[in-house]
Amino acid sequence: METWFGNLSQSSETFHAKHGPIVSLPLGNSPAIFVASASLAHEALVQNAAVFAHRPVPPVTNKIIGSNQHNVSSAGYGPTWCLLRRNLTAKILNPLRLKAYSRAHKWVLEILFSRLRRSSETGDGVVRVVDDFHFAMYCLLVLMCFGDQLEEEKRWEKFLQLRKHQEDVLIPLIRARERLKKELQIKQQEDSDKEDSSRITVYVDTFLDLQLPDEKRKLNDSELVSLSSEFLNAGTHTTYTSLQWIMANLVKYRHIQANVFEEISGVMGTREDEVKQEDLQKMP
Repeated sequence: METWFGNLSQSSETFHAKHGPIVSLPLGNSPAIFVASASLAHEALVQNAAVFAHRPVPPVTNKIIGSNQHNVSSAGYGPTWCLLRRNLTAKILNPLRLKAYSRAHKWVLEILFSRLRRSSETGDGVVRVVDDFHFAMYCLLVLMCFGDQLEEEKRWEKFLQLRKHQEDVLIPLIRARERLKKELQIKQQEDSDKEDSSRITVYVDTFLDLQLPDEKRKLNDSELVSLSSEFLNAGTHTTYTSLQWIMANLVKYRHIQANVFEEISGVMGTREDEVKQEDLQKMP
């Protein structure tokens, strides 16, 4: 362990010696800034604390999840954030209060060890430790948040309730699309010039009539919801992250931006309307 930490520290020093005392790296959806200079850290976190403590305005969906920035992780720097953070750190995360959770820590460790033993005995020789850590920490945090010891059966009950709510939201959307598709097939509309969301093929259309080859049946409602959710969650983050990096690099590398503009202009000419799919095919 000492060797590992020593190598990590040495690598960090070499990295900062090459790239400077401030390095920005993309971690997840936001950039992370690493400061290796004590004086610069003091200047940023102490002398200019109010500037660096503030947060950007979140997307609308995050506003809903965070009750319009009324939680610790999303509230902008100011009285509300100070109140919520002080409440969390002083009343829950202070050392004296944490000592009161000693019995809870023991209970969670027993859960963790029990799950690890069960996984090692029933598995194929591979234990996904992260799953057991995740469940144990979740149990501890539920106890710290609600004062309730969450047994595994109860967690599954809550989880299935969330799943039911997810189905209640998505299944009506799937059914509406299914009805519209049948109506279009009956009418056999020939107006190919009009292109709207009802005429194009959407993802739901593609799996409504799928037949599972092994089970010789169509997908059930739960499986339709899983596919829809997977598409929404996976597609959203990967797409907007890619677009974010594309735009950032076009700004950073102006010669590439100029080349892109020149290529678009060569195809579009004096047209000022949007770039269409057929235009893209002409841009190598």
